[in-house]
Amino acid sequence: MKIPITKLMLGVGALATVTAIQAQPDYAPAIWRPAYPGHWYTSGNGHKFLVIHDMEGYYASTISYFQQSGTQASINYCVNGLKDNSSDYPAGEITQMVREANYAWHVRCWNTWMAGTEHEGFVSNPAWYTETMYQASAGLQRHMASAYGIAIDRHHIVGHNEWQNSSWTSWMASNWPQIDTTCNTHTDPGIYWDWTHFMDLISSSANTHASPTLGINSDGREEIFLVNKSGALVHNYQNTINGSWAGFSSLGSGFASTCQPKVLRNKDGSLEVFAINNSGQLAHASEQTAGSSTSWSAFSTFSSSLTQQVKVGGGTNANGTLDIFVIGTDSTLYEMHQTTPGGSWSSWTSLSGVWSENCDIANGNDLDGRQEVLLIDNTGAVNTFYQTAVNGSFSSSSASLGGSFPQNARLAMARNSDGRLEAFVVGSGGAVHHASQTGPNSSWSGWTSLGGTGEADTQPVVGANKNGALELLIVGSTGSVYHNHQTAPTTWGSWVSIGGTFVKDVRPALGINQDGRLEAFAVGSGSDMLRNAETSANSTTWASWTSIGGSFN
Repeated sequence: MKIPITKLMLGVGALATVTAIQAQPDYAPAIWRPAYPGHWYTSGNGHKFLVIHDMEGYYASTISYFQQSGTQASINYCVNGLKDNSSDYPAGEITQMVREANYAWHVRCWNTWMAGTEHEGFVSNPAWYTETMYQASAGLQRHMASAYGIAIDRHHIVGHNEWQNSSWTSWMASNWPQIDTTCNTHTDPGIYWDWTHFMDLISSSANTHASPTLGINSDGREEIFLVNKSGALVHNYQNTINGSWAGFSSLGSGFASTCQPKVLRNKDGSLEVFAINNSGQLAHASEQTAGSSTSWSAFSTFSSSLTQQVKVGGGTNANGTLDIFVIGTDSTLYEMHQTTPGGSWSSWTSLSGVWSENCDIANGNDLDGRQEVLLIDNTGAVNTFYQTAVNGSFSSSSASLGGSFPQNARLAMARNSDGRLEAFVVGSGGAVHHASQTGPNSSWSGWTSLGGTGEADTQPVVGANKNGALELLIVGSTGSVYHNHQTAPTTWGSWVSIGGTFVKDVRPALGINQDGRLEAFAVGSGSDMLRNAETSANSTTWASWTSIGGSFN
């Protein structure tokens, strides 16, 4: 959309005064700054498409422009691209200007069918289309698609210039003949908008490939869990310690195929699995007796209202009670825990902050037993919530650990042999970054790079060898799995391939055999589950990838 290009820096106070008395936005990470009253339709045909614009101007001046009485245009959302001076707004900040229930004036005769988002920048300069902007907007579009049942594809998520795309206009003529595709003339967001990357970001956090989670039974046998594309939560387990695999079988159906389950072990040794069902509820089931992989309870649900893409975090308190974390549809982080080991559950408690619904959650335990929970905020910084006492409540607000990462990047955390927690995340350039506590139960260091060539949405997985040395795995940009391991508690080696050919957004899982050999699992290009293990405990060499069956993609 063509906006006056003056760099109008209103200052935080000027725009904040518009929002002080307003209700909350429809998308929690956004700020409510309404367009000029009445500059929208209150009825329409329902949002069937999402339109991507660029402002041909700047974030603050665009907001001001839409708030003027003489502006015969409006937009649902605006996204900032760059923070280019100290008084500018944060990169990735989102403003809502028209309620989602209404129809903004942004695409002429398409208005009553399509919601829109303006992005700071210009079609002639790709520098404005920052990774932070892509990440922020991808989360917003995912929210809109989920809320209105809009397919995440290039037929339904379109540019203002889509009228120039003959393939799209032909598809529209066959599927939506009531919409005149010729009534628009704008050319934004232009040739520099990275549609492939943007669509990957929108869909990648939805776990487009089945994502396994691993648990260790009380007798040391590994057991793997994942949701297949039919919505069945299936599992497979070792028949004997360090041994062969039984084959996949279902524990229940009706689960979100986008969900990665979470598996925890109760104090009595029984495994308990948690997953999001198709109704947006968190469900759980547990082994009837510890180590009984063939005897599970039925699934029961907790009172909850979640998107199907939400991540499930979980940890264990020092007293053996389990703890679960999810981000609600209001973008609040919620916590719930067992009141006694293996017993009933508390009600949900909300923790502070505003988080993307698709934000990853990593859990770890300090040496003294207190839990820490890591998330990435909308500025790209990693934050931690921590228990203020062993088995106690969590800090009233999160503490920033710094960094500048994609908002929906994947996190991992583990404890070093010297007692320090260490966290890992893949940056937008594909390198793995890590930070660690400066001492057990202590504050955190800054972020440093371990190198590597992963994708921005790669899931790092970390485990501890039998000797305590941490080992880190990622799926690289070549599709092979790479590993890196500590040579001392504060020193890392280099990245070495352990082979395989995987799709870049596959999420691996990592476990350890009873004999001390680390073992990795991931869905292969043939849709079956593949496994690979160290040749011996603490070894720097791995065997080859072999199938344990199943069909998942």
